[in-house]
Amino acid sequence: MIKKIILTLLMIFTIVSCSYSQDCKTVRNGKFKIDSEYGTSYITRDKNIQTERSDKHTVILDVEWINDCTYLLKNPRNEKGEIIKEAKGHILTVQISEIKDKTIRTITTANFSDSIIEAELEILD
Repeated sequence: MIKKIILTLLMIFTIVSCSYSQDCKTVRNGKFKIDSEYGTSYITRDKNIQTERSDKHTVILDVEWINDCTYLLKNPRNEKGEIIKEAKGHILTVQISEIKDKTIRTITTANFSDSIIEAELEILD
């Protein structure tokens, strides 16, 4: 009886995980907007490159997908392609925690800080 319950729970978890992972694949590429205390930023992610633009800065990052819903952002560069010295070696780990009709919720951690940042991005395209 216990084995049957465990097997059933495992199957449900697998089905939920797979359907959730498929949703994450739909937002691997696209255009997004995020509003924060620092202002509005526009994000374009295409394959393995993410570009973040705000009124003040443009940052280009390499994207490395760990699984369907988690990716690393690393090698921050300015719009000229030069490594940003202050951020050399910084890696952000972004986990997509929820996808709704027009928004994505993320949880971001970093290798240079203990902070955990939860954010909501608007899906533009």
